[in-house]
Amino acid sequence: ILGETIAYRHPVKYKYTEPSRGEIYKYLEIRPEIMLNFEQNVFIFTEGQSKTVGVIAKNNLAANRAAVSLKLPEGWSVSPASVEVEFTEKDQEKPVYFTVTPGKNTSEATIGARAVNERGSYDHAYRHIAYEHIPELNVFPKAVAKAINLDVKIAGKKVGYIMGAGDEVAQSLMQIGYEVTFLDENSIKGDLGRLDAIIIGVRAYNTKDWLANSQKLLLEYVQNGGNLLVQYQTQAFYGRIKTNELGPYPMSIGRGRVTEEDAAVRFLNPQGPVLNYPNRITAKDFEGWVQERGLYFAQEWSDKYTTVLAMKDKGETELEGSLLYARYGKGNFVFTGLSLFRQLPAGVPGAYRLIANLISMKK
Repeated sequence: ILGETIAYRHPVKYKYTEPSRGEIYKYLEIRPEIMLNFEQNVFIFTEGQSKTVGVIAKNNLAANRAAVSLKLPEGWSVSPASVEVEFTEKDQEKPVYFTVTPGKNTSEATIGARAVNERGSYDHAYRHIAYEHIPELNVFPKAVAKAINLDVKIAGKKVGYIMGAGDEVAQSLMQIGYEVTFLDENSIKGDLGRLDAIIIGVRAYNTKDWLANSQKLLLEYVQNGGNLLVQYQTQAFYGRIKTNELGPYPMSIGRGRVTEEDAAVRFLNPQGPVLNYPNRITAKDFEGWVQERGLYFAQEWSDKYTTVLAMKDKGETELEGSLLYARYGKGNFVFTGLSLFRQLPAGVPGAYRLIANLISMKK
């Protein structure tokens, strides 16, 4: 312009129009030849036993061939050492499986994946990010997964699970050996006595109308010797709780929460069953928590309930409604606002040990 050269950067974008949303942009991508995604973000190993680790390899060329392998920390072992995969078309995906054995003295590790061919080595994963308020974006982080060599004991293996909203707890329980049966409005009318415990997923009472109508069946299950664990529900969003009888005795849900994930936890009943069987819970089990301690704690409750923990954010009043239980008939009812639904998928060891205790409460 007027003899001057002006340089500027401009992203290469593709634009198209969606009638309901207007103009939509996508950025130019330069992808690796092969992308590797672990089937799970976290793999839980128990008692040093071997476990199958799956990787999904995705091809970005018309045809391709590579050897896929895992990178493990010292002391861990894998079989086979590598697996040959062959692709015949673009976007083709193929699963690859390895048997991994944890190291004896390692509690936590990172597992990496790599594909090698005659042109190079590839160790990136693929993540798709799509929200209405930003352009669609694909990112390529390192292909890694978290591995936990967990010391956890379980008593009773058969768990019935009623899914909540955005709920990954059931899959986490399967990783440590539980046999999980998913319950719906039809199967809940069957023989519940075969189950060692039933767990209600987060916000299930807010989103499932049939669950409130099944409350009598659930409380009869407890009365006959079952363990019922209810995770957090809310009176604030997602619709009101669709029953006035969440537990066998009066209790109400408030808006109490502890947002500091490292907030100190005080044990109110250190000799009680929740903190001692089959795993002894200590302050160490509350280390490494993510995002928060819990939310939507119980606000008021009958004196038939026993409280277990007390905690608070800095400058706030201590709350005791994060975890409480009551004996009812031959069984136990447990309510918790602890964010186990966040901790288990994140691989927090103490959360696994604690939920194992809640499932295993003595009859």
